[in-house]
Amino acid sequence: MTTSCLPPELKLMIAEYLDPISSLQYAITCKENHSACNSILQKHKRLSAENQKLEAGGAGTLLFDKLKEILDDPRIGWYVRELDLPSGRLTYWGHGGGTMYWQAEENPNAPKMPAEYREAFLDAAQQLRSIYPRTEEQHVVDIIQAGIELGADDAVVAIMVHYLPMLKVLKITDLEVERCLYPLVKEVALGYGDPVRAPYMPFQRLEHAAVAHWDSEGDCDWTWARFLNCIPSLRAMVAMAMGGGDYREITWEEYGGELPKSNTKELFFLHSGLSVRAFQEILKGIDALERFSYEAGGATVSDEYFEPKRVIQALEKHQGHALEYLELEDHMDEFKEEDDSMRAVSFRGFKRLQSLTCSWDMIYPGDGSSEDETSCDDEDDLHENGRDEENQPSKQTFKIEEILPESIETLSISGSLPRKEWDRVRDHLCVPNDALPNLRSVRLGLGMGGKVIELRPRKDAESRYQSMWKNPLRSLLRGHGYT
Repeated sequence: MTTSCLPPELKLMIAEYLDPISSLQYAITCKENHSACNSILQKHKRLSAENQKLEAGGAGTLLFDKLKEILDDPRIGWYVRELDLPSGRLTYWGHGGGTMYWQAEENPNAPKMPAEYREAFLDAAQQLRSIYPRTEEQHVVDIIQAGIELGADDAVVAIMVHYLPMLKVLKITDLEVERCLYPLVKEVALGYGDPVRAPYMPFQRLEHAAVAHWDSEGDCDWTWARFLNCIPSLRAMVAMAMGGGDYREITWEEYGGELPKSNTKELFFLHSGLSVRAFQEILKGIDALERFSYEAGGATVSDEYFEPKRVIQALEKHQGHALEYLELEDHMDEFKEEDDSMRAVSFRGFKRLQSLTCSWDMIYPGDGSSEDETSCDDEDDLHENGRDEENQPSKQTFKIEEILPESIETLSISGSLPRKEWDRVRDHLCVPNDALPNLRSVRLGLGMGGKVIELRPRKDAESRYQSMWKNPLRSLLRGHGYT
């Protein structure tokens, strides 16, 4: 028996039990159903406008109130698409925005969470035990319940995400989220590795995740990226001031299971300080990464030096089969000596790389002593001091066209080109050649003065060259980090 045989009032009753997407799909099956469901569709439209974005910054007890509302009527959770947790939010009930745990401890007389909220939240957490098995560590539900007793907002968020089936965007500043939310994200990553538990995990439709550090110094731990990337629906991971120098070899068995392969297509790191081994752990967990952008943050973020050549090698090893876009920047110029002395890296292992943006130092072979190299900036000094450039020390012949893949279309290299290489690079890249049949646009820096020469400019080249600053993913970090 089909629903077409049912009277309109029964159709309306059925439609009321459907989520917004299913209601729309049912309504467009025929004109009669659309007419019957019109009032429900209007209700969904209104509730979607009211609840689509849940932003906790400067909003008092919003997260606590919203969770209570959702527990009373779980259908409210259908409409939330974006969850925004900036550093200025109310981290502990009864305290000011951005309060740290030790600050909350110093004020024991602060107002407590209402008993009605506390009991509802503790019960909701208890219901999660069936989908999270107990490990040798403290059970994640015990952690969440302890957070509720403290009035911690990340305990509230850890419960709430289980009631947001349509959530697509998650934005976090890591202030006071290590207590409950981080352990939950770790358990969720492991849960997606278990076919039995995976259908019950939160974040089923999450597409974008952003994590930023709350202070002007220090970092958010790189394992945030490793765990969030395990969410099957995630397509882009964004981070600011991500690092974590205290790296050790991780055996995921100690966490109670295997992590699933990631479907993430883009990684975007700003002002970060990841170690090479952290890069390797993140990259090897991804099935087919297409875009990778990284801006080094220097010593204010992490004690780890940026090692671009080794990062390129890690990218080639783990993502050479899929990567199409690569951008590396280091405005701090704090390369590690061992990395600077490496031989030239090769991009030949990248089978689909179309766009490359980096600095000359990241790809030019070094010997650990760059003082003798003469760049285009030094041309005037050569004449003034009477130095003969033909007598200057030179490295082995370096042919940039031999390290680039045939698939490359857009090339942008900043920084100072060694003087002896400039003419030869120009001659080889300014005209079509068989080694690089797809190369359409070349932009090379002429030194620290910011001069740039475009050997083969194309109409869409500007958007490609400045994509790290124009990338729409940057908007996910607006209002996050140190503000």
